[in-house]
This record gives sequence, C-alpha cells and structure tokens, in this order.
Amino acid sequence: VLLRADASFDLRDSQEARAVSHFFASRKGAESFILKLPPPYDLDKLYVARSWNSSIVFYNNYSIKCQFEEVTK
Repeated sequence: VLLRADASFDLRDSQEARAVSHFFASRKGAESFILKLPPPYDLDKLYVARSWNSSIVFYNNYSIKCQFEEVTK
C-alpha cells in the first residue's frame, strides 16, 4: 500500500519558506525525493509533492502545506 501524507511547515521565515517552495517547484510534482516520515512510518521511501501552497500568516511568518505521495520509482 502506497502512503499519502499531509504536512505543514509552520512558523517559517521568508528565506526558509522560499527554500521549501523552491524545492517543491523545482521537482514540478513529478521528480521523487527521499523522505522519512514520523513513526510508525519512519522508513526512507520515495515521495513526490504533487501539490503545495504557501501563505503568509504575519510579517516574516509563513505556512506551507503540502501533500506527499509515495511512489515506487
């Protein structure tokens, strides 16, 4: 069974929010990367982030929400 996980990166400053968004955007929702989820799913597996969004909560305080999907290759 392939996993799907929602994740949030909250309380990020503008530099970190740009870096996370750039990481996802550069892979265009297709290129996989190794991710280790928290227990009980704490194994290195391949995932893609097909969708994500970034929002500003307050000055220099961003939140990024994304959905990881496990892939086989």
